[in-house]
Amino acid sequence: MGDFNQDLNRPQRSTLYKYLISYNFIPLIHTYHPHIPTWKRNELSSQIDEIWVPQQTLHICTISTITDATGTTDSDHHIIHTNLQIHTKPTK
Repeated sequence: MGDFNQDLNRPQRSTLYKYLISYNFIPLIHTYHPHIPTWKRNELSSQIDEIWVPQQTLHICTISTITDATGTTDSDHHIIHTNLQIHTKPTK
């Protein structure tokens, strides 16, 4: 199936990317932090990690954050996350 890592700042577009865009999904990291890398090794860096959400749910997503994983997981991939603000009424 191949590697899903793709830097949206580069011109090539994978089939998965085209599929997500065609169904109105939005890349949160690229939307809010278009130039901050999510992966880094030595002198190389890239924004290859992403959270995709349907465009119609963008209003319930907080601005995503990118955190260096040093001391947490020690991965060369940063930790990315967002919160969904879902308000529901209690059921009786």
